[in-house]
Amino acid sequence: MNVLEFFKNNAVAVIAFICAFITMFFVPPNANYFNYIDYNTLLLLFSLMVVIGAVESSDYLKYLSYIATKHGKDSFRLLTGLVLLCFFTSMFLTNDVVLLAFVPFTVYLMKTTGLKDKLIYVIVLETIAANIGSAFTPIGNPQNIYIYYFYRYNIHDFLSTTFPLTFISLILILILCVICFGKKIKIDEINQNETYDKKEFVFGMFLLIIVLLSIIKVISPILCFVLTAASALIYNSKYIQSVDYGLLFTFVCFFIFSGNMENMIFIKEIISRFLEGNELIFSAATSQIISNVPAAILLSKFTNRQDQLLLGVNIGGLGTPVASLASIISLNIYMRSEKEIKKYITIFTIFNALFLIILIFLFNYII
Repeated sequence: MNVLEFFKNNAVAVIAFICAFITMFFVPPNANYFNYIDYNTLLLLFSLMVVIGAVESSDYLKYLSYIATKHGKDSFRLLTGLVLLCFFTSMFLTNDVVLLAFVPFTVYLMKTTGLKDKLIYVIVLETIAANIGSAFTPIGNPQNIYIYYFYRYNIHDFLSTTFPLTFISLILILILCVICFGKKIKIDEINQNETYDKKEFVFGMFLLIIVLLSIIKVISPILCFVLTAASALIYNSKYIQSVDYGLLFTFVCFFIFSGNMENMIFIKEIISRFLEGNELIFSAATSQIISNVPAAILLSKFTNRQDQLLLGVNIGGLGTPVASLASIISLNIYMRSEKEIKKYITIFTIFNALFLIILIFLFNYII
């Protein structure tokens, strides 16, 4: 692997490291660096990635996609079913993983069923669905995991905050599905005998229960980590190997970056001045530039209005492709098989901008 390929495959981790490194010139490394890191977030994120490794390995997501095609007798039910699968499964398996599993299948499915003209619309709506569906739960995406532990949410307060966002977004998604897929085209059932490994899936669900017990604070994050890691090592060590250690490193770098930014007086004054009273809009806008995960970590140091920040960074995952890493995943998968990049970006931008404007208006000025 050459240097250019390494940077391409690890762009976010490299950028996070560069950001952290630059701030070290203003705040030299010291013992306080260890206090920057939210260890609970890292432990839970590790445990969740082990769960994801088991579920992915079982091929259960592909099986769900097959079930959708089996019952989708016409194009509207099939395409809407795929979008809704992304919406609901992302709540527990994260937006990144769901899109990694479903988007390649969608590309294949649209070609084999003669619905290729709908491909861009389906992938864009799947991406929106995964980004906004994952906003509902603490384990739906990395920024939620971080905010949940940083602000010491309880599960009731967290879900009460995110439910209106996901419910209204679901209605908007269904409206767009009717507009885009309303003309029903009869399709033949694809002859696929998709199966999944039930033992691996059950094991993944067992690990997920452990993670959920940590989320509702029955067990501590460190106990969750120990139980998850030990179980995986005993059952199959490949789940430990499947963990995205680059993502964990990225989080550490962003923790250092945001911690140093907090200790840079002139930066702190600028951010505090713009953020106060505008947490939702400012966090959504910041996400468009640096993505919603680093935006959550950075801005959490400057506000106690956690509900507004939580809504802001999740709404902020819509918009530009950079706003959410999951959006980049979808774009990359599409680019590997198709060439209508300009059309994809145009439709992606229009749909995401529509969601972004409506949701910011509703949750900043109405609700």
